[in-house]
Formats: sequence, C-alpha cells, structure tokens
Amino acid sequence: MALTKLASRAITDDAVTIPKLAATGTASSTTFLRGDNSWVEVGGAYSDFLIKDADFTCAAKDQIVCNHASTAFTITLPASPTATQSVVIANAGAALVTIGRNGSNINSAAENGTLPKGNSVQLVYVSAAIGWFEI
Repeated sequence: MALTKLASRAITDDAVTIPKLAATGTASSTTFLRGDNSWVEVGGAYSDFLIKDADFTCAAKDQIVCNHASTAFTITLPASPTATQSVVIANAGAALVTIGRNGSNINSAAENGTLPKGNSVQLVYVSAAIGWFEI
C-alpha cells in the first residue's frame, strides 16, 4: 500500500464563521468562546458607576456615588446575597447616607451602617454570621 503525501492546507481568512462553530449559547459582541465551547458573557468585577441622591436598593457589583447637599437617604444592600458578592458606596454629598442591611448583618452586627460626607466603603458578603464585611 502506497502512502501519498498530503498537501498543506490553510484556512482562509474569515472562513470559519460563528454558525460553523459547534458552541453552545449565543455569540455577541459581549461574549467570548470559553475552552469548553460555550459562549460566556464578558463582565468585569463591577458595573458602571451610578450617581444617586435618593433612596436606592443596590445590586451585586454596583458602584454608587451618593450626592445630595442636604437630605439624608438610604442605600439598601441587595436582598439574599451570596458569598463573594460585592458593592462599593461613596458619599460625595454633604448629607448623611445610611447603608440599609436588608436583613443581613454588616460586620457581624444586625445594624445599619452610616456613611458621612467624603467617606467610602467596599462591602463583600461573606456568610450569614458575618454578613457584609467592610474592606
């Protein structure tokens, strides 16, 4: 039996398109193809900054800058958090900001927190006993 030499073949540019890939999920400009052949949403550690001047309930990954000259208000932490979720809250305004615990502890205490003018905090949810831990 004779073996023949195979010619080198190159894939031309743009020949492999998304529909030709055997991947699960939906491809878009905000996804990448992971090693297990699935499309995964691209996302950073945090969401874009939000500017708030009144009561607001935040979500995991929120970065909030509070800004009110005179009226105190509350930023409420996410309900039913899971370990490693995080939020960042900064107070650029003159009004006192209350950080509402939303049923979870803050630094192992069943108490809301306060954030005076010029202060900021990053909170990471650790466990039911510790709750949101100030970093």
